[in-house]
Amino acid sequence: MPGTDLDDRLARLLRTVQDGVTAGNPAAVARRGRRRRLARRTAGVGAVAVLLAGVVAVAALLPARGQRPAATGPTAAGVPDGVVPWPDARPSENPGELVVTVQAGVGARSRPSDPCWEGYQPEARAEADRMVVTIRRFRSRATLPAGQGCAAVGVLWNVTVSLPEDLRGRPLVDGATGQRRPLVEGLLVPGWLPDGWQGFKTGRERGGRWRRSYGWAASPKSTAKLPPLDWVDVAAISPRILWGYNRLPDTPVVGHTQVRGHRAEIDADPRNRSRHVNVRWREGEVAYVVTGQVRRGATLRQAQEVVVRIAQSLR
Repeated sequence: MPGTDLDDRLARLLRTVQDGVTAGNPAAVARRGRRRRLARRTAGVGAVAVLLAGVVAVAALLPARGQRPAATGPTAAGVPDGVVPWPDARPSENPGELVVTVQAGVGARSRPSDPCWEGYQPEARAEADRMVVTIRRFRSRATLPAGQGCAAVGVLWNVTVSLPEDLRGRPLVDGATGQRRPLVEGLLVPGWLPDGWQGFKTGRERGGRWRRSYGWAASPKSTAKLPPLDWVDVAAISPRILWGYNRLPDTPVVGHTQVRGHRAEIDADPRNRSRHVNVRWREGEVAYVVTGQVRRGATLRQAQEVVVRIAQSLR
């Protein structure tokens, strides 16, 4: 019926107006499309905001992440003087400890009351993928008298570091430089050296594992008696080169001794111009040689006694 058709047309027209679109009007259709896209974007932003709020809420409920463990040695009684690098480390005789070597001055052996004294404080910090070891240096609070100075002789000084937890295969990192450093197994250090002596350098030996040199480090004004040696090298090498290492083919064996529970051979050649005395022995898969260069005016016998004593003090 005509009345019913009219009502249907009016209803469709009202729905079109409610949607904001006039039938047959392209501009209105475009406006409706823009409104729908804006609504979808608003809904997406709202969902992201809700998600972020949820993450923040969960993080607030979780326990705070604690710092990784660290172990710090006793504070040295002096004035802080920065941090110093170290080249390598070795396991200590005590579990949970390492020994690192730093370049120090002759005052490292003195007391804090000595104006030239210097002390070292270790710190080890465990991280998920590494162990960071930092060595801090301290200077004496005492004032150096006018006209005097500290000997600028570089020596090697061993610092014992307590680890907060086991290494578990993690690399060692020097806290002063941020660089990785090796853990050297089997590195031996003398427990005794002649007065005025210190370590000078450490390095790798061809066909060997490591080598460390020791020599005179005292001030020229020192009253310490000069030993019958200019220097001593301690080297860890492969057993296959033990008997020919630092030795001429016809160098005679002049004696034997006990070193670290092992039989050691002593050889020296008075015909050799450099006049070396060697103590050599083997410990399983590692061999060791302690070599001393005889000082001019000293006898081979005098030099031999000192080289043997240094070898027997190795730990």
